[in-house]
Amino acid sequence: MRPLTLINTLEYYDVPQILVAADATGTNYLCTLYKNDAEKGYLYLGVQISEPRLMAFIGGQLDLRDAYVHPEVENALYVVTAKKEVLTATTILQPQDLTEDVLPEAGYFYDTLCSKGSVPPIIF
Repeated sequence: MRPLTLINTLEYYDVPQILVAADATGTNYLCTLYKNDAEKGYLYLGVQISEPRLMAFIGGQLDLRDAYVHPEVENALYVVTAKKEVLTATTILQPQDLTEDVLPEAGYFYDTLCSKGSVPPIIF
């Protein structure tokens, strides 16, 4: 298990939907909510992502689904849990393990103009 620190919440609807976190070495993780589990907390699909690729996503040039289906390096996909304000990268996934119920829909490009500015406090 790898502890993560929340860097930014990109999309928020009742709870963070898309967020950016980092581990102790400064590696970025792009995380998308896929499930709320009563015991485990909020479950996110997380991918390790380089700064240039993260900026491409934030700039609306990278499809969110492509970030997960085509990670930059091997062993870059994780289940990230958020419970009691603690983010943790847990299980390592392989691209072939990804199912439709976990993956975001194709065609989602982040749009900073549609972002609402301030984000409510994060409560998991």
